[in-house]
Amino acid sequence: MNISVSAARIVVVPLAVAALAFAAGYALGVSRSGGAPSSTSAASPAKTLDDYAAAVVRGKGTFRDPLERIAYDEKLKSLESALAASGAAGFDACMERLAREKAPEVREAIAAILPRIDERRAAPVLAERLLDPNETEQVRATAAGKLAHLDRAVAVPALLKSLEGISERAWTGSRAVVEALAFLGGPEASAGLLRAFERRSLDLSIRIAAAEALGTLRSADAWDALERCVRFETSDHYSRRTAVRSMLEIDRSRAKALIAEQKAVEQDAGFLQFLEDAERVASLTAPAPKAR
Repeated sequence: MNISVSAARIVVVPLAVAALAFAAGYALGVSRSGGAPSSTSAASPAKTLDDYAAAVVRGKGTFRDPLERIAYDEKLKSLESALAASGAAGFDACMERLAREKAPEVREAIAAILPRIDERRAAPVLAERLLDPNETEQVRATAAGKLAHLDRAVAVPALLKSLEGISERAWTGSRAVVEALAFLGGPEASAGLLRAFERRSLDLSIRIAAAEALGTLRSADAWDALERCVRFETSDHYSRRTAVRSMLEIDRSRAKALIAEQKAVEQDAGFLQFLEDAERVASLTAPAPKAR
């Protein structure tokens, strides 16, 4: 009997310690991010935003144990939900804070939460952030990603302007801009992506991303540029391979014919092997569906 009691104590004590550790971790997370989660619904939007900013900054630090991290994540979700439900007053508070906030991680978090409060008002704000050369690249990248899901009448022109402004050196959000345009689609997006692909001086990673997007959109207008890349850009194996894949997406039969022609004249052994592999894959897989 004594053995059973001792064993029970051995089990209960660690459980009690774990419970205390969770409570301590939770309290620590709350105290560092400002207020208890249950109070967020009653707090003013400005106070909730202050708590949210503090929580975002806290998230850049380290956590002593997993329970503390769990408590922090729950706190952050609670604050995000409160802000998302804060309406016009919350949006106004975010705009005021965005204008004066120094911490880029907080500006990024505010940019990300704006569409959850008001999609219509968020679109032009995020477009402005995307095109602001004084804004950090990470904030601009977040703005680009969010614009892909907002009013295309606002998003597409801003994304195209950003893409056209990319210099020879890509920035952190360059690929996010390309991916947003690929997601939105349409003639304007396809034309902008084609212009980017045709800029031989553009950073290689962006040209490749643009070629991939043109294939995703099955842009028939891109065919000639993609074909020129395959036939003549012999020193750029990455772009050539991406061009072949995109052409297979656009028109499977026509691409197979081009592959056969290129195999007959290809001088690079590595690219020749790629063409043979692409030809086999194209023969095994079903034709790509028609463009939407």
